[in-house]
Amino acid sequence: MAKVTVSGGRTILVSGPASLALIEGEASVLGAPIEKSQKIVVREERQIPVETLRDSIFHLSLGEKSKLIEFQGSTIPTTWKEAADAVMQMESGITIVIGDVDTGKTTFCTYLANSLLKTGVKVALIDADIGQADVGPPTTISLTFVEDYTSGLSSLSAKALFFTGHISPSPVMEKVIHGIEKLVALQRSSPHPAVINTDGWVADERAVAYKLRMVNAVSPDLAVGIGNGPGVQSILENVKATSIRIESPSIIRRRSREERRQLRERGYRKYLEKASPVVIPLDRVDLRFVSPKQIRVVSMKEVEEIGFELGVNAVYAEETADRIAVYTKGLPRAREVKLLKHNLRKEVEFADFAEKQHSIIGLLDEEDFLLSIGILKDVDPKRRVLKAYAVPNEKVTTVEVGAVKLTEEGKELAYLGD
Repeated sequence: MAKVTVSGGRTILVSGPASLALIEGEASVLGAPIEKSQKIVVREERQIPVETLRDSIFHLSLGEKSKLIEFQGSTIPTTWKEAADAVMQMESGITIVIGDVDTGKTTFCTYLANSLLKTGVKVALIDADIGQADVGPPTTISLTFVEDYTSGLSSLSAKALFFTGHISPSPVMEKVIHGIEKLVALQRSSPHPAVINTDGWVADERAVAYKLRMVNAVSPDLAVGIGNGPGVQSILENVKATSIRIESPSIIRRRSREERRQLRERGYRKYLEKASPVVIPLDRVDLRFVSPKQIRVVSMKEVEEIGFELGVNAVYAEETADRIAVYTKGLPRAREVKLLKHNLRKEVEFADFAEKQHSIIGLLDEEDFLLSIGILKDVDPKRRVLKAYAVPNEKVTTVEVGAVKLTEEGKELAYLGD
């Protein structure tokens, strides 16, 4: 551990893995004052700006891949301070933050929460970046309350969670919007202002239309756009809310795809830490697969009858007005398939249930909030049980199967949503 002296009015940008503690002087991280001897941990793939208000001395420990860069002045853009002032003048209400990937959305949300705390205002924060979630596990939207200064949102604990089953919003746009609406409704029962951090999909027409539907569904008091991209500009010009645009920091850590995957895997591991093999009776819970379409989940009794007609083990089925999709263990013969199509009078599609094994699952309560994540191991249609690797919970009423395949150690095997 090295002792580092930094003059007042300068910023050191610390990239993890690293840790530091203030010995003497006065400093802050994203608007949060650093207490003397307070240890701040910077995890791998992350970085924090430490701003000195006067000459300061730190104990600093750097890992193998960590970096330390020193700058004159602050790395916080002036427009961030102006945006924070605008939010503080509102006193309450909802602020939604929009921007491209690697533009500083999460960093701004952290700075905004700390700025409000300085005035004695606690903040409700909704983390809706399902692919790079900081508060909840990947594939989820979370609600938390920032009641103490923080150097990063990943240190916060979720108070409520909504499961989307995907790490990209594109296949489940309406589900993401619905999840944000549910958590906003939950937040409205508290007296705290809310900040919504969103995903970084803004670059094409579908993304812009999706973000506009999201913003207009939430009805925020203020929409904050980060960066100069045409997608952000188009969203801000068309939202039905007061909007402002702010700059990205001049120094941004741009993460590679591999670094993003490693961050997600750390999130899975954190929420699978207490998991174990469990058996869930399907006569007590509903089973459904996350779907971008409006579908009806076929009852287990009907699934059993379909399997009997086909001469195979049918595990799950869902249908629309003109189509039914059946997941089976083994493929049925053509004769039985033709007969089933005739009886049902609709198209029949088949999928091997093995494709869904090892998929992430959400264990949901009666209000469709997430209790915990897990991993699907098997479904036994004869015994009508589901086998999973998860944290047991008696409040589970629905098991929802997502599109990310995982090991018990939280390693991503595949993403089925592309």
